[in-house]
Parts: sequence; structure tokens; C-alpha cells
Amino acid sequence: MNKVSQTNGIFSETAFTRPSDGSLLSGSILVVGGSTAAYSATLAALSMNVDVCLVQPLKIVGGQFTTQGLPASDDGDLLNKSETLNSVDGEQFAISKSQRWFRQRQRQLQPVTGRIQQNPGGAWVCPITTTPVVAATALNERLVPYLESGKLRLIPDSEPVEVILAADG
Repeated sequence: MNKVSQTNGIFSETAFTRPSDGSLLSGSILVVGGSTAAYSATLAALSMNVDVCLVQPLKIVGGQFTTQGLPASDDGDLLNKSETLNSVDGEQFAISKSQRWFRQRQRQLQPVTGRIQQNPGGAWVCPITTTPVVAATALNERLVPYLESGKLRLIPDSEPVEVILAADG
């Protein structure tokens, strides 16, 4: 596949698979939808070296982070806590390694006055807020190697018409 690039959180056309009407695609895993769950399922399968076809309604991945501009809904009091003698740093121990990477990458992509800030968006609703473009850019970075290697086929502006399961799988 060609080199994949992005602008303002949207992949270049070279990243997308555009099947013709009536064509049949095969693959190990089909993920349908543009939510954060669809993104997570896709990334999990890819990290296990399984090829994935992601079909979604928009060109932009990431669900609530990118299309609605919302922070993670599970950012509660636990993530606000800093490490003390009687508690742990919520961001270090309460979320996955992937989510920690995503949060840190958003901070790097949206510096404030040239410095990385804990909450670059400055919102009070959660411990970290950024623009949808920053969230999309960070999410896309994880997908680029899989798109370039052909392990991931991303089909935007679409929905599957029919799914046929192979007899052996």
C-alpha cells in the first residue's frame, strides 16, 4: 500500500479501501461502526496480528472523541487523584497502557504556550480535554502502520450489505 498521511485528523484518500458496488471482500475480522469501541476492537485485533476490515459511516475514526468532541465518559474522580501516601496515581494505574498512550499523545499534540499541559483544553468536565482534531490525529497514528502494511482495510462512508461466514471459520 502507499504511504498514508493525514490532515486535520482525516486520512488521505490512499488510506481508504473503496470497493465497487457488488464486490466481495474477504478477511479474518469485520468491525462495523465508527465508535470508540469499534476503534478499540480494531486495534486489539491488529495488535494480535489479525487482518481487519473496518467499515464505518465516516472518514474520521474515534466516535465520541472525534465526531462529538467529548472527553472519555469514564473520566471520573479516580483519574483526578494524584499519588499520595494512601492512594495511587489514577492515570497510571486505573487505565490501560493504550489509553495512557492516547492521553499523553493528545497532550503532546496540543501544547499550551509551547508546553505540555495535563488538561490542554482547560475544561472542567474531566481531567483531560482536547480538540476533536487532536484526538483524531492521535488515534490515526496507531492505525497508520496497519494501513500501510495492508493488515487494515478502512472502508469509510459505508455499511456492509451482507456478511457471509466461511464454513471453516
